[in-house]
Amino acid sequence: QVVEATPAHDSIETFEVTDELVEKLKIFQAKQGDVKRKLWEISTDLQNHVTKIWDRLPMHVGMDLVWHSILEFWFEEKLQRRGWLEVCVIGDTRTGKSEVAHQLQRHYGYGELISGENTSYAGLVGGAIKYDEAWFVKWGRLPLNDRRMIIIDEVSGMSVQDIALMSGVRETGIADITKIETQKANARTRAIWIGNVREPKTDLSDYDYGCLALADLIGQPEDISRFDYAMAAARDEVSPQTVNSRHEIRSEQKFTSDLCSDLILWAWSRNRDHVMFERASVDACHKAAIEMGGRYSSSVPLVMVENQRIKLARVAAAIAARLFSTDDGENLIVKVEHIEAARDLLQMFYDSPAFGYTNLSRQKIGFAKRRKAAKKEITKLLSSRSSLADMLSRSKLVNARKIADYTGITDEEAKDILRKLTSTMMVEDKGSHGYGVTAELRTIAERVVPLEYEVSI
Repeated sequence: QVVEATPAHDSIETFEVTDELVEKLKIFQAKQGDVKRKLWEISTDLQNHVTKIWDRLPMHVGMDLVWHSILEFWFEEKLQRRGWLEVCVIGDTRTGKSEVAHQLQRHYGYGELISGENTSYAGLVGGAIKYDEAWFVKWGRLPLNDRRMIIIDEVSGMSVQDIALMSGVRETGIADITKIETQKANARTRAIWIGNVREPKTDLSDYDYGCLALADLIGQPEDISRFDYAMAAARDEVSPQTVNSRHEIRSEQKFTSDLCSDLILWAWSRNRDHVMFERASVDACHKAAIEMGGRYSSSVPLVMVENQRIKLARVAAAIAARLFSTDDGENLIVKVEHIEAARDLLQMFYDSPAFGYTNLSRQKIGFAKRRKAAKKEITKLLSSRSSLADMLSRSKLVNARKIADYTGITDEEAKDILRKLTSTMMVEDKGSHGYGVTAELRTIAERVVPLEYEVSI
């Protein structure tokens, strides 16, 4: 039996930057102010010569950046131990999601493709196995691909419980197995998660906003928030004519497999001290994070003002690496234009009609403004109806019948109150279940409920 093993030399560790290599990799560089056009040029070349999946350039760019993300870096004089990207691609079946990832993996020569249908928490993170009378830890695909990358396809084949168990390792990059004894391993692994919507839904169009499908696919808000960004691939985004047309490509392939592989190794071999954020880039990151925090609702926790600057920094560093942004072949320089490109890229993903995050956020933010404007009016209403305030302070769902029964008012009066609460967005329609009491309404009710009600409870 094996009790100790010494790893073979890793291609990342042995990678060397030579003058010849630097000259070759300059083909990926963008001229000043030309970052987004260069990203599109590279992805168009990959579409035409590698994936053959047409009219899905945003998906190509979004996946491609994961390969080029950085392990860790200094930002605001603090070490960001998680610099690598984790991205989710959700959508309809037969939209090319898996094919793009698979063909990019073959072209680059890096990244392991696994199926979520045949993978458990133990398969991804690890577990204890017994051999004779001894227990050993068998590490899963995440720690085995430390510093590298995996593509998890068919995520809908995984349980949300298993995904929730992975929360810690996804956040820290450390796999921790506690059985007979505790063992730890690094799992700093870039990841693309690809999945269709979960049953009983069949398409993104079954949701009012496609981004809401993430809750069913991934589960808890904290697990969704671990993704640096997410994007959708809907069937109706590309016409049947485009899918079934014969595409004649006359251009020569520019970004070959060897060039792309060398660039990825260059990015993966950059350590924390190689990554340089220009001072203006840090300021631009804060500015963009504040903009996005005001634009997007945390009801889908992809953009949260508390950590959006770090997500933008990760994406911007990946863009800089993808475009070989360097002054000497060793250092990676993250510029303002990379921050702005990161912001614009995320907004493009979220603005798409299929994903609908921008539209959902506009609605949610508008509702919040209406609730804020109606706060005094609702406070006055509840102050004059003690039993109503008491009920709302303790209820998750209400309807006209419940209001009437609890307060002793007529059905018509109860309907008038419910209309007032719905018009001010203090309650949310939950269909046949009734109306959900918002956090704002519950807070108002708790503040005005009389002392005798609190004592009786």
